[in-house]
Amino acid sequence: MRAEIRMAFSFVLLLSSVGLAILAATPEFEFVGREELLVDVRPMNDTLVELDVKGVVVATCNATWGIELYLLSDLELERYRTWGSLPHDNVDEVGESVTRRDPVALVVRSEFWKPVVLVVELEIYRQHMPYALLSIPAYALSIGGVGLLFYGLFEFLKSKYGYEEVGEEENA
Repeated sequence: MRAEIRMAFSFVLLLSSVGLAILAATPEFEFVGREELLVDVRPMNDTLVELDVKGVVVATCNATWGIELYLLSDLELERYRTWGSLPHDNVDEVGESVTRRDPVALVVRSEFWKPVVLVVELEIYRQHMPYALLSIPAYALSIGGVGLLFYGLFEFLKSKYGYEEVGEEENA
C-alpha cells in the first residue's frame, strides 16, 4: 500500500472513530414527571429536606430576596453536614433554576425574620445513552488508525535510514 493512501486511510479511520465516540457519548433525556413541594422555611436558618428522586432534576421556586435554594448530591450533603459549605449554583431569584443528577437533599437558606412557605417545583428527567455501544467500534477504529500510522512511520524510517533485520547483519 502506498504511503499516501495508507496515511489518508489512517486519518479516515481516526476521524471515524472520533465521530463514533462523540455519538456514543451523546445522551438523550426523557421527561418523567413533575413534583411540587411546599417547604416551611424557618426564619434566619437553613431548612434541609431529604429527597427520594432518581434522575436529572431541575428545581425552580418562587424565591424572593433573602431566600436561596440548593440541590445537593451525596458528596455535597456530606460536605454541608460536616463543614456547612454549600455549592455555588443556587436559585435566589424567580425564574432561575438549578440542576443536579440524583439529588438527595434540598437546602433552603433564609435571611427573613419570619417563617416563609416556599413552593419548589421539581422537573425530573431520565437520561439514557442509546448509542453507547458505538464506543466499541470507535475503539477498534482508533486502534486500527494508530496502527496504520505507526506502520507508515516504521516504513518511512526503514526507507530513509536503510533499516535491516538483525539476523541479516550477522550473516553478511
